[in-house]
Amino acid sequence: MSSALQHDGTLLKFLESVKDFALNILETWDIETLRESETTSAENETSVILRGKVDGSGFILTGDAGIGSLNRAIDYMEKIGENIVEDISFYQVPHHGGRHNVSPSVLNRMLGEKIEKGSSRNKVAFASVAQNSSHPLKMVTNAYIRRGVTIYKTNGNVICHHNGKMPDRRWVGLKSIEFSDYVEEWSN
Repeated sequence: MSSALQHDGTLLKFLESVKDFALNILETWDIETLRESETTSAENETSVILRGKVDGSGFILTGDAGIGSLNRAIDYMEKIGENIVEDISFYQVPHHGGRHNVSPSVLNRMLGEKIEKGSSRNKVAFASVAQNSSHPLKMVTNAYIRRGVTIYKTNGNVICHHNGKMPDRRWVGLKSIEFSDYVEEWSN
């Protein structure tokens, strides 16, 4: 074995990072790579979508819901006179941040249209993911950020979201996910 490969696998690590870079595509604030016509399984489309309110702050938990069920839930909320963009400030990202469960149009309906770069809508979203997971996908987190939502991932941890002053429980804050210039390439 060559000395380059024996030296802590540095060359292998470098080649792996080059491969990862090559499998990504450029995405900018104005170029979004999510697709409108993606589908997910029937099982995901039957996920329960829970809408609630605590101390006047609205939330929505989406489970593994897909584009179709999210649109139907938004249709229902509109039918009963709720404005999801105005009334909801805390979102669960569907299906751990997978790209088959959201689209630009459903995110526009749920979060609001894209906003100016660097702006915020004072909304929060979280993606429930295992530690060291490849999710949430960067193209999904970018889409939330473009719409002014601060996004976090659980990374296998139990999290607590709190409005107002957080009681001192020696918990630590999460670091929000930043916009990424390179996102995952579509395989099909």
